[in-house]
Amino acid sequence: MLERAVDLRTFLFVLASADDSASNILNLPETPDDYENIIWPEHLITDEVLATDNTPDDNLATNEGALLGRVLFYDQKLSAN
Repeated sequence: MLERAVDLRTFLFVLASADDSASNILNLPETPDDYENIIWPEHLITDEVLATDNTPDDNLATNEGALLGRVLFYDQKLSAN
């Protein structure tokens, strides 16, 4: 899994390097956030809250997917504002 994260980070870096303008520099954290093993607050671990989770079993959140989503969300070429 770490190897895939490094590959994605390398890909995103190379992608950003194609345009070296200051507005296109990726500001990735040194240590990626862990979206696969979130520790939920005690008040959110209830049957009522867990029943609202609509994440498909065959498409779980991954650290790589979350990183890609963050990069795309903040990409000024894709963002309207």
